[in-house]
Order: sequence, then structure tokens, then C-alpha cells
Amino acid sequence: MELTIHALSHSYGDKKALTGFAHTFVPGITALLGPNGAGKSTLIHLICDLLPRQTGTIAFDGTDTILDNYFEMASGVNPPLHMSSYAVRKQSIEAFGGFPTGIPAGEDIITLARLHATCDIAYSKHPTSIYYLNPSEGKKIRPILWHNPIDQMFDELLRTAAHRKGVRRYVSSWHKGRMVGAFFAHRYRLAIREFFIAMRIFPFQKKLYTALLATLYALCTHRDLYDINQSIFQKQKK
Repeated sequence: MELTIHALSHSYGDKKALTGFAHTFVPGITALLGPNGAGKSTLIHLICDLLPRQTGTIAFDGTDTILDNYFEMASGVNPPLHMSSYAVRKQSIEAFGGFPTGIPAGEDIITLARLHATCDIAYSKHPTSIYYLNPSEGKKIRPILWHNPIDQMFDELLRTAAHRKGVRRYVSSWHKGRMVGAFFAHRYRLAIREFFIAMRIFPFQKKLYTALLATLYALCTHRDLYDINQSIFQKQKK
């Protein structure tokens, strides 16, 4: 198994322990030699994930081990992680109040987001499980409430996860999804409210305005929104 490190840097306040370190370690015995303060211990701690990574990548056999841009990835249509595909310490869940209960929808999504606000997510590209979806089950239609108790949890991420990349886009995308759902539920006042909330949080999100136009077009033409989005995606690829 090869260990590839690229552009790894770490600082303790104003003191730089590592600056742009890059190396590929091949299988075998490796020794780290250097004077005190050269960054040997820092490097080992970063490889073992005992220190939060600031910049750079660490990969085993070409597979990144830390997902440091979850909010950017999750700003798409669906979250990049399935609730059945990860494991977490009980203490990490309890640190932000536990798994939310008594809410109509979104408890799994907000739990992942709150986890990423406080800790890194490690992952592997190697498949460990295979899941089969029964097409006859369909997708449950969740209610779109005016006062959704989970909204406050998402908005709190703007404070608790302010240090994470893409968090404003992510929270804006949550309200964008509620906007689309409200339009299809014919709750137009709620849809307009969610649009302006999403725009206020992240006004430069192109997908917000595209989603608004695509949703209105789907409602007027009775076309499937998924087909419309696929057509837009194909045109953008050309």
C-alpha cells in the first residue's frame, strides 16, 4: 500500500511545522530523521488523523481518506453519503445534542451536517456493502411545513460550521429544496419565502435561479422536473 502526501502544511499559531510537504511512501520500512522542530511528530499525527488537516492531501493507494469539502459536495441534488454507509462514535453524536427526533423529514441530513461541523469525515472508495432498492417502493412524499423545526438547525450551521468550506452554499441549498417542494405542494407563499431566504444566505448560487425557473416551467407545462434538470445538465456539458 502506497501512502501519497501532497502539499501538506500545518501551523501552530504563527509557527509553521510543515510547509508544502510532498512525498510518496512505498511499502517497506521508512525512518523519519530530522532535528527537533522539523515536523516529524506533526507529520505522524496528521497521517494518523490525530491533528486536524489544514491544507494538503493524504491518500492511501490513491484513495483520499478525509472528506474535507462535504458541504460543497452536498450542495447538489442528493447528499453524497447514505445513512447506512458510515459509522460514528456515540460521543460525537452526543456532542451536539444527539440524533434529532420529532421532526417530519431531514433528520439524517442535518445529522451528517452537524457532524461535519465538529469533525472530519473519513472515507474509502472501496465498496464494503451493496444495497438493492425495490422500484415498487417509490419515494415517500414528505410534508412541507411553514414552521419546520429543522430549519433552525440548518441555519445554526452558519455559526457552528462557519470554518467549513461551502457551508453558506449548503444551507442555501436546503432552503432551495424547500422552495421546490413548496411550489409542487401549491404553497406559493412558502415557496417565495424560501427563495428569498436562500438568496439572502448565498446570492451567487446559480443553481438557485435555475431551480426556480425549471420548477415554474415544470408546473406550467406539466413536464417532469427530473427530465428538465437532465436536459439542462446535458446542455451545460456541451
